[in-house]
Amino acid sequence: MKGDRITVVSSLMFETKEEVLPVYAPVLNPDGSFKTTYDGGVELARLGGVKSGSSGTIQGPSIKVHKSQLLHLQEQTSALGGTNDFQSVVPVFLDAYQQVGWFPTDHVRVVGGSRLT
Repeated sequence: MKGDRITVVSSLMFETKEEVLPVYAPVLNPDGSFKTTYDGGVELARLGGVKSGSSGTIQGPSIKVHKSQLLHLQEQTSALGGTNDFQSVVPVFLDAYQQVGWFPTDHVRVVGGSRLT
């Protein structure tokens, strides 16, 4: 949820390991909308990486992307296709880097909720 404090983690086990995790950003059309792929997912570009354990704040809603675009899931993607071929990614403002990066939800651990108003 927008405003939640998170830590970027390395796996489904929510471990903080000494490793660099990939950071993504959605590709935008000239009008500022998300560029979509043939299957309806949003196209991603890889920006670089951040250290596992980095902290930040969720900036908005998640978007759906095809798993084949995510570095850590490429080898797990089904060859036949189907509804399980998508993963949600969320925008996170990273404290140390002072910019927004997008992360798969399985690399985000919520450590504090946003203030309810």
